[in-house]
Amino acid sequence: CGTCGATVEGAVPAVPAKVRLGDKYARQVHGGNVKSGRGAILAVAVLQAIGGILIYVLLKNQGADDSAALLVSVINFILSAIFFGLWIWAKSSPLAASVTALVIFLTVHLANAVIDPKSLIQGIIVKVVVIVCLAKSIQSAAAYKRLQGRI
Repeated sequence: CGTCGATVEGAVPAVPAKVRLGDKYARQVHGGNVKSGRGAILAVAVLQAIGGILIYVLLKNQGADDSAALLVSVINFILSAIFFGLWIWAKSSPLAASVTALVIFLTVHLANAVIDPKSLIQGIIVKVVVIVCLAKSIQSAAAYKRLQGRI
């Protein structure tokens, strides 16, 4: 009871205005970067899928073995599916999904650089944009989580 303080069965506890305002502030301040990070994850998923198709066609036109072309394409489609899953997960857990996406993205590109050092420079602008978006998403999701803990 709001007047006497007695417990009322079935009553929904009121959320203090401070909590509602603080949560709204946190979402406004950090929501854009978190959405940008989700967009970067989706962009990587789409680019991996497109890359899988293009690599298969290019390798086939260069006379590469069917199994080699198919293997590279399947790897790209698996990565695409992983990033698509991370994009879905980022809706409910943006910090964990963004960190995972960044780790996978960096690991894949560093592994490619070990195999073919020229691949590090190829598409460098897209790589930098994705890394920056994911880093900002991680930073904002962590700050949002800290703010939720304080409120």
